[in-house]
Amino acid sequence: MLAGLTICAAAELGPEGLDALRWEARPVVVIADPDDPRLAEQLALFEADAADMIERRNVVIVDTAPGSALRRRFGADGFLVALIGLDGGVKLRSDAVTPPGRLEALIDAMPMRRREMRRGD
Repeated sequence: MLAGLTICAAAELGPEGLDALRWEARPVVVIADPDDPRLAEQLALFEADAADMIERRNVVIVDTAPGSALRRRFGADGFLVALIGLDGGVKLRSDAVTPPGRLEALIDAMPMRRREMRRGD
């Protein structure tokens, strides 16, 4: 947990993987080698913006395992940040440290998020 933000290792997802989160959360997948300094930088940015990420129903999934199912699914051969929508679709892929504000702006433009904001979810 990062300041209330759910963070888990990809191995904790279970057999359904990201599909278990469909319609419940907007996962942010971070794939990196364990010693990649961008991993710590990315997680620190998420920690600093935890309240806004929680509001948008983000769950951070960290994968540092070589050859993992997520690496294969995303074709990741190094650092990757991917935003997954409630529908399970990939909404953003980045091979650089990604400011949470970029994710938030993208999410806030999504029709489902606009409905959430109108209803006060």
